[in-house]
Amino acid sequence: MGFEVARRVVISLQRTMIFRLHHIGITVESLATAHGQLNLTYQETHVQRDIPTLACLDEVSIIRQPTFAISLHARKESLDIELIEYPVVTPKRGALIPWEFAPEHSIEAVKATLRELSPKARQGFSFGELVSLTNGYRALNAVVVPVEDIAAEHAFWGRLGFKSVHADEALVVLRHDPCVPPAGPRYILLYAVPYAVPHFTDMAGISEIALLCSSCASAYKRFPEATFRTSISEVRIAGRRLNIGYVRSPAGVLVELFALVLS
Repeated sequence: MGFEVARRVVISLQRTMIFRLHHIGITVESLATAHGQLNLTYQETHVQRDIPTLACLDEVSIIRQPTFAISLHARKESLDIELIEYPVVTPKRGALIPWEFAPEHSIEAVKATLRELSPKARQGFSFGELVSLTNGYRALNAVVVPVEDIAAEHAFWGRLGFKSVHADEALVVLRHDPCVPPAGPRYILLYAVPYAVPHFTDMAGISEIALLCSSCASAYKRFPEATFRTSISEVRIAGRRLNIGYVRSPAGVLVELFALVLS
């Protein structure tokens, strides 16, 4: 997981760092049902139920939810997946797309595939469709973000340490190199579309992109005052105390920033 390495790095450097693009959060109606599909390719590492809903989650939910449940899943060389179960899940129109990217991939081929997937992404993927996509990849190392204002979204992710490896008016590919294990670059692909869809944690599908950082409060300072951000909440997950907060990108994407509480 890299948590112990992250702890040592924070102590030694005492400055704000984005350690890595850690996982995607997928909101589901039933963990039990979702496990049956996801566990064919991902290993379940933790399950936690009846967690009182955090203040920061209330600020990015459609419906005020009393509790939630999560399960954490890992696969070699891939982004982790966090399944999130709420008592009430709102259907979503518009979706992020799980992806596999490598520098040798043809940009034109990527665009062609995204053109084919775009109508379905606009409607929103079922959980089974998301699992089918991830199963087709050797490694899930990227997320495609459909964006209306590609320049504004590019600037947003740049503040989080993502560097451009390709940019044109239709597609921007951003890379982040982790500074804690597991090694291997992670990517955000910004794909131009004529719409924007705000995301909420209790909406079905990929609801958030999570980054492990040294400090949520310090990471917030990377953004202009006008950038939406939640309060920062503390929670204990898998025996670790974490601070969690959210910022919202210009495209409406929820980015979870989470940090280990060291004291």
